[in-house]
Amino acid sequence: MIKQSLLNIPHLIIIEGPASVGKTSVVNHLKSRLDSLDIPAGIIPEFSDNSLGSIVEANAAYGKSKPGWLKGLGGFFAFLSDKITSLNKIRENPENTWICDRYFDTQLIIGAIDIEQHDERVLSQSITKEIISFYSDKLPANTLFVFLKADITMLHSRLQERIGRELTEMEAAALNKQVTGYNEMKSVFVNRRLIEVDNSGSITITIQNILNQLHGNIG
Repeated sequence: MIKQSLLNIPHLIIIEGPASVGKTSVVNHLKSRLDSLDIPAGIIPEFSDNSLGSIVEANAAYGKSKPGWLKGLGGFFAFLSDKITSLNKIRENPENTWICDRYFDTQLIIGAIDIEQHDERVLSQSITKEIISFYSDKLPANTLFVFLKADITMLHSRLQERIGRELTEMEAAALNKQVTGYNEMKSVFVNRRLIEVDNSGSITITIQNILNQLHGNIG
């Protein structure tokens, strides 16, 4: 029944959520599940595979001290440019279902947190909103945003395990801001298809919940 409904699956599925909510795992497992249903699927990673993307990824790990060029507006434009490059993959094969790890809206949350100067932060948010508006007409009409969520205590625990140490007070506060930011972000996508999925349990349950909601939404 689900497989029949997925014949009309979105051409672009964007996985969103705060750090350590499990976006990368969901992206990979969702692709595997779609492959098992004979639905061609590709992955658009958080960072592109070109030189800029590789350098940004190598220097952007959570809890790692970022070089000066990745801070403030410079870092904001580097992330933004790389995401634009990544999303251009959709045009290479429009018949595929593409699964994307984060979208431009991330810069409204994470980018804003990393920019200390108020006027620069306001400018970055304004630019991001303009880009979201610009690209909204260029994304597939049935694009789906999947917002992942998990208990804040679990997020802290996962992130500590990921970086191999306790979170500092500043890092814990930043993670809390991300959670709040994503909750507030939903209003930006009022005219887009959006579903929320709890990723506190097993990845298998999460993927099944996404497919179940797709089944109900596609009809």
